[in-house]
Amino acid sequence: MTGLKSSKYNFLLDADDGTHLLYNAISCGFAKLDNASYPEVQKLLADPNNYQVDTPEKVKLLESAKQARYIMDEDMNELEILKLRSNVARFRTDSLHLTIMPTLQCNFRCSYCYENPNQGKMSKEIQRGLVLWVKEKMKTLKSMDISWFGGEPLLAFDVMKRLTYGIKKYCQKEKVDFSATITTNGYLMGEKVITEFKNLGITSVQVSIDGPPDIHDKRRILRSGKGTYDRIIDNLLVLITLMKDVEIVIRVNCDNLSFNNIPEMFDILPDQIRERSQIYFRQVFPPPPPEWGGKQLESRQAAEENVKICLPELFTKAQKHRFVVYLPYFVPRVAYCEADTYSHYVVDPQGNLHKCTVGFSPEKRVGYITPKGEAVMNVSDLARWLSKDPFSMEVCRECKILPLCLGGCDFSHFCARGESKKCHSVVDPMWLEENLKILYRNFCLKNGKEQLQRNNRSSV
Repeated sequence: MTGLKSSKYNFLLDADDGTHLLYNAISCGFAKLDNASYPEVQKLLADPNNYQVDTPEKVKLLESAKQARYIMDEDMNELEILKLRSNVARFRTDSLHLTIMPTLQCNFRCSYCYENPNQGKMSKEIQRGLVLWVKEKMKTLKSMDISWFGGEPLLAFDVMKRLTYGIKKYCQKEKVDFSATITTNGYLMGEKVITEFKNLGITSVQVSIDGPPDIHDKRRILRSGKGTYDRIIDNLLVLITLMKDVEIVIRVNCDNLSFNNIPEMFDILPDQIRERSQIYFRQVFPPPPPEWGGKQLESRQAAEENVKICLPELFTKAQKHRFVVYLPYFVPRVAYCEADTYSHYVVDPQGNLHKCTVGFSPEKRVGYITPKGEAVMNVSDLARWLSKDPFSMEVCRECKILPLCLGGCDFSHFCARGESKKCHSVVDPMWLEENLKILYRNFCLKNGKEQLQRNNRSSV
């Protein structure tokens, strides 16, 4: 008879309120343990083969632990199972995800922007070719989704509409599921544009707000130098009114000169935005220039260390103001990001195909779309992007957060030219316990909001 063992990827910890929590990184099972069951769970995980299952409660506990993958058969190889799950999903061909940049132009001049705001937008010839290429791939697809990106994609709203209607027509014909998301600075997202979002299949909108007005309006400014905070807030309120079910993610770009001021934003954002949005914090590199009024950090490493100290505090303060924190890495994963997957491409305005929105330039493309709807691929470069194998890298094989990161950033690997001993993840093991506490507080916040909504409905 096969024995039992505990998962390598279990994390047992206490929340700030003393609640006992158990998390598994490969199944993403997340359990809240009461004081009575906590000692029994500790015994079970410590030695599952000698755990005495002599009551109905213990039988139920054992079965629940198996179901959530906290324990498993002794001959089960978690690493090989994770590898199989990842490879099957990474190289599937029945789904297509395109990040389309209809223009690289932007109406903003953000202080930390890494993009080159080239003029122009995608031509009608390239649009036609892109639709024809997708049409050919449609024969083997079950799902198709588009992420609109830029530049500012709403500067090319006509391109967005033309491409969407062309692609959706073939999706409907072949019974392929279609969906879309958009990352926008929010300035052009007025009522007329938002009314069209539903027709474009948009289910999620990400907008950046970098702090209270006096901070945001120094960082995210129009090309004329004018601030943008008030206009973005007004447009978000229109979005919330017109699209009741759309997911809204507020991204806050942070650096060493803005951390201390960001919490001021939590007090002044309208309740409608607070209740409907998830908030997402991301560090900005390189550090801002000295003329911003603070001392420039000497290196990226120093900036990263500063982020590790400051971000958990921002998470905690945001949740105290009833924000649900967006944690993209704490869901079942098959890849670090879309760049890891075979059926994902970034399409720039010239029809060039890339794997990453950060590491892209014409000379680094993996292919391009012709006006006739053909994809001319650079197989060698494509293979380089997809050749990362965290399961053969010792630094990854021994890491407890491998299921959450799957080997880290492809672009970093690409630049490092295969340094297999270096970790390229932004999911820092030091953050894991803090992030799990944030995940638990999110659960409490969501349940509290749902209960409040039920109470409001029942009182009407």
